[in-house]
Amino acid sequence: MTKSRRSTDPQLDQEGWVRAAMEALSRGGLRAVAVEPLARSLGVTKGSFYWHFKNRGELIEALLDAFEARATDAVVHRLEPIPDPAERLTTLVAAATSCKALGREVALATSAAAGEEPIASRYRRVSARRQRYLIGLYEQIGVEPEEAVRFGTATYTWFLGLLHRLAIEGQPADPEAVRQEAKWVVERLLSLAEESSNPSPDGASIL
Repeated sequence: MTKSRRSTDPQLDQEGWVRAAMEALSRGGLRAVAVEPLARSLGVTKGSFYWHFKNRGELIEALLDAFEARATDAVVHRLEPIPDPAERLTTLVAAATSCKALGREVALATSAAAGEEPIASRYRRVSARRQRYLIGLYEQIGVEPEEAVRFGTATYTWFLGLLHRLAIEGQPADPEAVRQEAKWVVERLLSLAEESSNPSPDGASIL
C-alpha cells in the first residue's frame, strides 16, 4: 500500500517547498527551481512535491505569489507606521538592497529581462507597483506630480541598474558596499527632491 505524503512527511507543507524554491532561485536562477534537486535538498521524495503541486509551473506561480507578497505588500505594510515620507524612502531602499533580498531580486530581474514567463510579466507588474509607490512618496515629500514621476523613475532605474550590474559581475554582493551606495543615492535624491519642493526665488529648475 502506497503511503501518502501526509503520513510520511507531516512537517513539510506547501510553504516549505516555496521557501526551498526561493532559495534555489536566489542561488542558481530559474533553472535551479527543479523538482528532483529540491526534493533531494529537502530530504523527501518527488511524491511529497505532488501532494501540494500539480507540476513545476504551479510551484513557480506559488513562488511568484510569495515574492510579490513579501517584496511588495509586506514591505509597504511595514513602512506604513513611519510618518515621515523621506524616512520611509530611506527605509524602503535599505530593505530592497539588503543582502537577503538582492539574491532573489537579481535572479528574478535577470529572468524577466530574458523574457522568461511567467516571471517576466509578474516582474513587470511588481515593478509598476513599486514605481507608483515611489512616485507617491516623492509627492508626499512635496515634489510636484510631474517631477515626482521623474524622481520615482530615477530611483527605480538605479535599483534595476544595481541588479543588472550584480548579475553581470556574477559575484555575491558586498553588503557594506551596497549599503553605502544606496545611502549615497538616496541622500542625493532626497536633497534634489527638497530643492524641487522649495524652488529658488528666480524659478530656476534643478532638473
